[in-house]
Formats: sequence, structure tokens, C-alpha cells
Amino acid sequence: IKVIMASVMPVCDLPGKAPMTPGRPPQSILALNRWIKNYAASHGAVYLDYFSATADDKGMLRAEMTEDGLHPTVKGYEVMNPLAEKAIAQALGN
Repeated sequence: IKVIMASVMPVCDLPGKAPMTPGRPPQSILALNRWIKNYAASHGAVYLDYFSATADDKGMLRAEMTEDGLHPTVKGYEVMNPLAEKAIAQALGN
């Protein structure tokens, strides 16, 4: 089994939408992602970093990648897909 561990995605609060950050504090997401990355490295798993590719300069989900502050849109998946493909290739040794 080839293991790929993905980061937790950032969230953001959008005007007119339910706020996402109270239940998913950015500092908690960052801490969890550090743990996932370290765990993957120490156990020979591939770390797939969606966070860095989808976060803005404040560490929030880029607004153009979501309609609700939590789930990615097509634009978000367009960024995520090649990262997943690269991680799969890495895990398979390609």
C-alpha cells in the first residue's frame, strides 16, 4: 500500500455566508498540517500539500476557489488535481 497524506485545506469567511473560521481556526489547521507533514515524513508516506496552493497571503482559502468558504469550486479542483496526480506518481515511484 502506498500512502498519501493530504493537508487540511484552509477556510475563509465570505460576506453573506456562514463563517467557517470559528469552527476551523486557521491556527489549528496550520498545527494539524504540521503534524500530518511530520508524520508522513517519519513514516515514509507522501505528503500532499493542498494548503499552500489554495491559501492566500493571510492563510485563508482564496475566495475565487470557493462559494461557501469551505468547499472548493471547479477553480479549486483545477489547482488541486495536478497536485494529486504528482503525489500519486511520487507514491508509485514514477
